[in-house]
Amino acid sequence: MAELSTSGLGLFAPQDLDYYRELTRDLPCSVDLTRDECAAVLKAYDRGVDVLNQEELPLLNAVISKLKDCIHP
Repeated sequence: MAELSTSGLGLFAPQDLDYYRELTRDLPCSVDLTRDECAAVLKAYDRGVDVLNQEELPLLNAVISKLKDCIHP
């Protein structure tokens, strides 16, 4: 018997970018970032998200969360 994912992520097919385009529009977006969040963004840009460690990845996720709230509250 196959196990059911408890995260819920395996229950629905991934959406393509067009799905998310329907939720958005062009808009100015401004967020307040900490110095550590800024550093995490720069490192991810220069080296890639895959190189972020366990302390840096949550900082990048915090930036993405702030941007998401600005884009789609």
